[in-house]
Amino acid sequence: MHEPYTFYRQSEYYDQVLGSKLKSLVCGAIARANLEKDDPQAAPTISYESFVQDLDHGDSFTTTLVDILVKELAERKARPSSPDRHMVAERTVISLR
Repeated sequence: MHEPYTFYRQSEYYDQVLGSKLKSLVCGAIARANLEKDDPQAAPTISYESFVQDLDHGDSFTTTLVDILVKELAERKARPSSPDRHMVAERTVISLR
């Protein structure tokens, strides 16, 4: 009887953690972009609110980036030694080119 509830609570917890981590990553990227905005070669900046509104989970570029990230994290987790887990996989480097 308690198992479905426990699963839901765990799922809810991981959803919150993922949301928090993604928000932190996006805010960091926006902050770094804002530091570069005086550089004529810098990319345009965006607010957090605009980013959230404009992010399209059906966009092929967005889904490709998430696919690459998921595969990279899975590959790192499978590596036997801790120092190797911080290296970017060759497959990821090729995918990002």
